[in-house]
Amino acid sequence: MFRSVFVVLMFFAALGLAVPHVPIIGTVIGIEQAHAQKKRKSLFDLLFKRRNKNRSKIKIIKPFSGLKRKKKNRAIRVTPAAPKVVVAKKSENAPKILIVGDFIATGLASALTQLYASNPDIVIVGKTNASSGIVRDDVVDWPTRTQELVAELKPIAVISLVGMNDRQQMRTSGGRVAKLSVGWKAEYNSRVEAIAKAGRAESLPFVWIGLPPVRSGAMSSDYLVFNEIYRAKTEAIGGTFVDVWDGFTNAEGKFVSAGPDIKGQIVRLRGSKGINMTRAGKAKLAFYADKALRKLGVVQDVSQYFSSLEIGGSSIQVSKPEYDPAGTGKTVVIPLGGSISDGGSTLEGEANFFDAAGVDKSVSYQLVQKGVGLKPRTGRVDAAWGNPVVPVKKTKEVEKASGDKTSSLKLNSQGTAEPAITN
Repeated sequence: MFRSVFVVLMFFAALGLAVPHVPIIGTVIGIEQAHAQKKRKSLFDLLFKRRNKNRSKIKIIKPFSGLKRKKKNRAIRVTPAAPKVVVAKKSENAPKILIVGDFIATGLASALTQLYASNPDIVIVGKTNASSGIVRDDVVDWPTRTQELVAELKPIAVISLVGMNDRQQMRTSGGRVAKLSVGWKAEYNSRVEAIAKAGRAESLPFVWIGLPPVRSGAMSSDYLVFNEIYRAKTEAIGGTFVDVWDGFTNAEGKFVSAGPDIKGQIVRLRGSKGINMTRAGKAKLAFYADKALRKLGVVQDVSQYFSSLEIGGSSIQVSKPEYDPAGTGKTVVIPLGGSISDGGSTLEGEANFFDAAGVDKSVSYQLVQKGVGLKPRTGRVDAAWGNPVVPVKKTKEVEKASGDKTSSLKLNSQGTAEPAITN
C-alpha cells in the first residue's frame, strides 16, 4: 500500500516538472489581464516552495574588482565665433590684389578678405580652383590663366599658392611621366617659371606662398621638393617666396594639427585629416602673406599699424614694430617728425637757427657749430669715455699757455671748451 502511494506521488512530481506553465486565460468579461496571465502553481512549486524562499534570501557577494574609476568630466570644446569685423566701403578705384591657386589658396583669399575688410583701399580678388594644380593643366592652365587675369583685372600685386594636388604623374608631349622623375621635374620647373613670369608681368609685386606640411610624411616630403622649385623660380624673376612651413610644425620640424595662432594662443590649425586649414590656420596663412605685402610696400594701412601715445600731455603717432632684426618684437622706429617725443614742439636746426637768441645754450650748438660732442652723462654708453676732445688750430694764446704743445680742446666741468695740454 505504502509503496503504491509513493509511486503515485513520484508520478505527479515528474508530471509537474515536465508540463510547462500555461497562463490561465480569463473567460469571464471584466477579469483583468493581470489575473488572466497569472501562472498556475505546479506540484514542483508546492513541494519546493520553502527551499526557493530560502534561496532568494541568499546574498551573493561579488569578488573585489578594485577601486571604482571616477568618470572624467570631459570639457566640451566650443569653437569660438568668428570675430566681428568692421567692413568698410571700398573706394571706387580701390587697387586689387589677385590670388590664384587651389583649395588652400581659396582659404587664403577668404582670410585676406577678412583681414582687409576695414581697409577701403584694398580689394582681394580670389580666382582659385579647388581641384586645380600645375600638373593637371587640363583643369586650369595656370600660366595662361594668370596672364589673362592680370590683363583683365590690372592688380597691384599677385599671390600664388598652388601645388597641393600635384602628387601624380604628368602628361607631356612625349607621353606620361612618373611623379618626380627627371622628365617630370623638367616640365614642372618650366610650368612654375611660366606662372611666376605671368604674375610678375609689368614688374608687378609677385608673391608665391609655399605649401604647408600635412599629416602624411610621404606627402610632406614631396611638398618640400615642390617648395624648393617654387622658391628658385620665384626668386629668379625678382619675386618673393614666403616659406610657411615652420608655422605649422613643432620645434622638431614635425607636423602639428594645433599650434600658436597669430595671437600666440594654442588653437587647432588643421582639419581632422591633417590637410585642410581651420579658420585659425587660414588666418595664419593670411598673416604670412600680409607681412610679405607690407615689406613690398603694397599694403599701407596706417590705421592698423599705428597707435596713439601720450607724451608730455600731447598725442603723437608712433609706428608699431616693423624693423626688428633681433626678433625681439620691441624695436620701434620713431620718425624724425615726432619731435614731441623729446619734449619740444619743433625740430632743432630749422630756419634761422643760428640767428636765434640763446642758441648757444642749445644742446647741439657745440656739435653743429664747433664739432664738439655732447657732455657725457651717467648711465649713457659714453659715460666712461670722458669729455670730448676736438682738434683745433694753433694760436698765439694757445702756444703761450701750453708751451707750443697744445693740439686740442676739451670741455671743462661747466661744459665750456678749454685748452687740453698734451705732452
